Amino acid sequence: QDVIRQVVQCESASGDPSRPSFEAFAAAHVHSAAMPDSRVDSRSLQVVHPDGSDTTPLVASQPEKMEVAGSRFSKLSEARKAITQFSNQHSRFWSRVTMAASIAAYVTLFGMPVYWKASRVVIFGQRDVLVNGVEVDLCGSYDMGWKANIGNESRPVLVDMNATLIRDGVKASIWCGFLPTPYIHMWPRVVQVAMFTLLGSTGSTIKNMWQGIAGTFFAVMNVFLITALYPDGAASENYSPVVGWANLVLVLFLFLACSANMQTKTMGLLWTCCLMLHFLDPHTGPTVGTYRTAIPILCWDGETTMVLITGVMGASIAVFATVFPVPLLNITHVHDDALEVVNGIDTLFCDAIAYYCGKARDPRRHAIFAKMEALSQTVGRVSGNLADSFWETFNLGRFGRVRFLYEGFNKAMKISQDELYIIKAALQQLDFNPKHQHFAEELAQPLEALHANSIACLRLCTAFCKDGTISQGERIEITSFLQSIRENQDELGRRFKAVALAQSGKEAVSQEIAADALFVFSVTQWAKDLEGWATELTGFEQQWGRKDWLDTDSVLGVAVSQAKLMFSPYRMFSADRIRFVLMNGIPIIGGMLISMFSTTSIFIQYSKTMPATLALLTSADCGSTFFRNLQRLMGATFGHTLPIFVMSLVGIFECEGSMRLAVHSTSIFLYYFIFAYMYHASGQWGLIGLLISGFGCKILFSECTSQFNADDHLYAKHYKDIASVIVAIIFKMIVAGILAPKEARDIAIDLIAKLFTEVEAAFTQFAAGNLYGDDGVETRIARAKSLLADCEAQSPKTEPKLQVVPGMRADFKKNLYDVALAQVRLMLSDLDMLMLAQRGRMVQTAVVRDREIVTVTMACEATEETEHHHEKTVHEILTASEEWGTLEQDLKDTLAKVFRVCSIVLQHATEVPMAADDIEALKSTANLHVLDGVREFYAAVNADPVWQDSGAKEAGIRSVPQMRRVRILVSINALVLATQHSAEIAAACFQNMIYF
Repeated sequence: QDVIRQVVQCESASGDPSRPSFEAFAAAHVHSAAMPDSRVDSRSLQVVHPDGSDTTPLVASQPEKMEVAGSRFSKLSEARKAITQFSNQHSRFWSRVTMAASIAAYVTLFGMPVYWKASRVVIFGQRDVLVNGVEVDLCGSYDMGWKANIGNESRPVLVDMNATLIRDGVKASIWCGFLPTPYIHMWPRVVQVAMFTLLGSTGSTIKNMWQGIAGTFFAVMNVFLITALYPDGAASENYSPVVGWANLVLVLFLFLACSANMQTKTMGLLWTCCLMLHFLDPHTGPTVGTYRTAIPILCWDGETTMVLITGVMGASIAVFATVFPVPLLNITHVHDDALEVVNGIDTLFCDAIAYYCGKARDPRRHAIFAKMEALSQTVGRVSGNLADSFWETFNLGRFGRVRFLYEGFNKAMKISQDELYIIKAALQQLDFNPKHQHFAEELAQPLEALHANSIACLRLCTAFCKDGTISQGERIEITSFLQSIRENQDELGRRFKAVALAQSGKEAVSQEIAADALFVFSVTQWAKDLEGWATELTGFEQQWGRKDWLDTDSVLGVAVSQAKLMFSPYRMFSADRIRFVLMNGIPIIGGMLISMFSTTSIFIQYSKTMPATLALLTSADCGSTFFRNLQRLMGATFGHTLPIFVMSLVGIFECEGSMRLAVHSTSIFLYYFIFAYMYHASGQWGLIGLLISGFGCKILFSECTSQFNADDHLYAKHYKDIASVIVAIIFKMIVAGILAPKEARDIAIDLIAKLFTEVEAAFTQFAAGNLYGDDGVETRIARAKSLLADCEAQSPKTEPKLQVVPGMRADFKKNLYDVALAQVRLMLSDLDMLMLAQRGRMVQTAVVRDREIVTVTMACEATEETEHHHEKTVHEILTASEEWGTLEQDLKDTLAKVFRVCSIVLQHATEVPMAADDIEALKSTANLHVLDGVREFYAAVNADPVWQDSGAKEAGIRSVPQMRRVRILVSINALVLATQHSAEIAAACFQNMIYF
């Protein structure tokens, strides 16, 4: 503030020759900043030292220093600009690099108490000291804090400080650390938990953290309770092996069968195996500890306590890595993502309107289609950030309001995806003939005006969401924009009606105006969707006041809903869940048995390696390919071998030397930086990077001893661990292969067959007029979309190249499978378009009446009929025509033939030509991509007396989406596109009939 005040004085006195220039003043302050507690005389520009005894004139006597200071400031500023520019140009790369560097730096610093003696003394105390060349023990394993030595140097006797010692003048001279020695053996586990908790953002990492802590807590509580029953574990006199093993099997079953997140399952299984293995060991029993706490039976150095504390520490490290130095908070990206969506929509509609108003078909349409795909991905990213931001804020304070507002924005953007698909269909069908040119000339101005006002309203509403409140003034501004949008809608509708009547005469519907009608319908419907969301904003405060705090978007709501789902008997005992329990539970229990009872070969009795590895590799990909299991094997193996190589290089340097610390810490940083980046950057090999970083911590974070390089027994133990890991993973692969219901390709064929059935049933239900209800079109669409997601998730597992040892069956036709899924996705968009044309949405909008903002409902018809009646009206017009039967039958036959043939080709697994009646029937079908009876249908509809005076019929209708003629055109176009998409599947089928 002082600098700014003096700058203002310099500028205001620029006419005074005694005043220095602004440039000289700035350079003086740059030089002064390098001298602590100094100040600058604003008139003489002398740097005054703290004692006031020495002054250095900058302007007159030291121009060189002033020039150097200004040059350094300029270079720093340029470097900062360059870094900012680079991070903006490569944002995804930069975020991954900064995250990898952050977690690598954190684990390197956190591990120093293990591999750096000076740091170890601070945390764990001085455990030994050299006296006349002899190593003398000082602090015991369970000593903490300052101790007094009442013995001598060669035979120390450490006691706690008390009043008597203080009165006798005895001083605390021995520091025994903040934590007991057993914690040092848990230190590598902290790093492992951190790596398995870290995700791509703060919110997702916090979510993972809570889930991991929950699993750890329940595992610890189980062992804590059974230890209260048997304090010495299996070594207790009254111990019953049946109780111990029954407890283990029951807890493992509950973790595997419940509906908890995979992170909760993994951490719970891991610590259940590790802790119960100690409990079942009759030689040791559980480590109860000796350092008592205020809670009975609970000790600071007890194994259960250490597991819980170090688990929290590891999860906290992962969270810190996403917050500092580069924050990756989801809540801070929500507004930026929303602006990105708005900019994307603005660019997309601007380009689409420009292309629509162009003179000829050109390649610009391909760029528009690509932007549509990119926009869909951006909207998906907004959804992810919104969901994860809950775990950062828990909807506390204003954050709950902010998230509620942006969830409304995201919902509106998802709804608008339907309009984007209709725009794409319209642009693909444009002919740029004279009739279209006339449409474009007349509609260009109202389209651009509607686009401009809609985007301006969208930007305004998005900005208002940022602070979590919608004030009265903001409501008035939104309402003003809504009025302008309605006026633009009315003007566009008026011009469209005029041009449509001029083009088609008395015809109500015509193929010649179908593409133009589709485009205008999509743009205006998008504006109406936006209008609906903006209207919701004007009533936000009332909605928030009526909010149910038990809903799924609140902390209490999340807890209640998760508790209901966690142990639902229907889910726990379903066939798929039982298969998951057996696929993961059998290897874990087998690993426990081998660890407990095997004492020969590569196995070390009571070693946690096998069960812990199998617990960490718990997965739900039943029936997955060998490739995924091979990745697990590679990751676990490299995670145990690469650290041995690294530590062999580190072991060249002496333990007490400074070079040892520098090389060791640098090696750890580079190791975790490389594999953390690999984990977050590589979609195909990320799992390997995670496992290498997670399993490598035990060896990398080891105390500096000469034995690591000299003692062959240590190497033998490490290689036994590696062999145990390999055996564990192979055992898991065998069990998974036995329990897998089918091969990946067979699962994919079953899924796509169900998908075909749902899509075909959706079109059948539409023809029957069953649009809603439990078996209606909307329900069928929802089921089909869920099945489509399952099919797409299964697709990578069917890749023939991933088969290590192919069998006798021919390669699965994955390219046909992917083409079929892509075309079915388009068919579902056709169904969405069809339902949108039938729906006739009731639009709520805000208007100002007597200086008050009120919400009114505007029907999508000019009459006062209900929405339900409007939907029937449009559907009745379609089905009342005699030609509707031709359309319906042709579409049904086409879908049935194509879907059956596609299933036959996918199931074909031999190297002989395919022979089936359906294939022969499809081969002989002419014009498969053409829907029969479309022109005849239009002629029949136009001949209906109801449509003889179309101008009078729609005289009261102002908006394009309200016009029946437009909605009929959209409906028929959806059926035509569905036929074309089924023909694409048929073409892909014939391309895969390659056997002679």
